[in-house]
Amino acid sequence: MTIDPQSISLIVSLNSTSDGSIALLIPRSLIDAKTSNGQDDAFIILIDGAEVKPQGEETSNNFRTLTIQFLQGDQDVEIIGTQIVPEFGPIAALVLAIAIISIIVVSAKTGLRFMPKY
Repeated sequence: MTIDPQSISLIVSLNSTSDGSIALLIPRSLIDAKTSNGQDDAFIILIDGAEVKPQGEETSNNFRTLTIQFLQGDQDVEIIGTQIVPEFGPIAALVLAIAIISIIVVSAKTGLRFMPKY
């Protein structure tokens, strides 16, 4: 299972040797699908690139449960939502920016060079 923040999706890898179904309990804090007015919206579900509808869907305050049928040989189930928890939040970006600025300031004051002079 992997998260793709670029496409706002959760990708589940399968190794299916026969037809079957999978039930996924998805925390809303991880990925969710909402309309612009805050109501629950349907996830877009792709199996190996083809859109499918879930066989069942249940919702609660903290979780959404999807039951998805797959066929023999299917490999990837992609669940696309409207919001996802990013792997690196805004605090990580701030720390990265401060680190880069600090390196620039220290190298300017000490004459530290990363590229040799010829």
